[in-house]
Amino acid sequence: MSNFQVKGIVIKCVDFNESDKIITVLTFEKGKITCIAKGVQKPNAKLAHIARVFYCGTFEMVNTNQRNVLIGATMLMDLSGISSDLKKFYFAAHYVEIASSVVMEEQPDEDVMKLLLNTLYVLAKDKMDIRLLTVVYEFRIAALNGLAPYMDCCVECGSEKANMKFSVSEGGLVCCQEGFSIGDISCKTINYISLCDNKELYGFTVPETTINELYFISRKYIERVFERKFDKADQYDKESMGG
Repeated sequence: MSNFQVKGIVIKCVDFNESDKIITVLTFEKGKITCIAKGVQKPNAKLAHIARVFYCGTFEMVNTNQRNVLIGATMLMDLSGISSDLKKFYFAAHYVEIASSVVMEEQPDEDVMKLLLNTLYVLAKDKMDIRLLTVVYEFRIAALNGLAPYMDCCVECGSEKANMKFSVSEGGLVCCQEGFSIGDISCKTINYISLCDNKELYGFTVPETTINELYFISRKYIERVFERKFDKADQYDKESMGG
């Protein structure tokens, strides 16, 4: 039996037995881990407030019989406002889903964890247009994994022609293949997101037309580079349009 502490965020809670829950936590120290939160479904349970998605804190656990048991936690960041807003909830789930595909068990990633928590904080505090925030998150997490799009010249031939298109399949600008139309501001914004200092990541804005263009491209790009579908944000978009 051994006690340990980890910092992170709850990303999943599943009922277990009549009174317990199985909790999945993305952590800085140990990557993705699971633990049992005993008795949290009982009335006035001491740890009930911890056993919820988007709880961000320092978690104290004990490992016994090769199983982690939650015994306490201290909040690091109040993200409770996310769960009470449907749009924020869906987009937060989207950010978590992407991070969860990168941060695996025993494979911690401090840079991705910082990006996730900072993005959730900006989301909770309404500090940025949600679509632009999503663009920032998606292109930045791609860059952190060595998958930033190539925006300096044509991926295929190296040409620096004007009015090039963005190819999701080729991972950047192209002049000799089919792709999506992309403006100069969008190109500069993608480069900025990929290369800027962390403290400058959320302090900018671009025109509405650029946000629309970037959001369309980033949603397709993130699924291509990680080779999987991320549908949480799509679910909200469909519901908001009555789909």
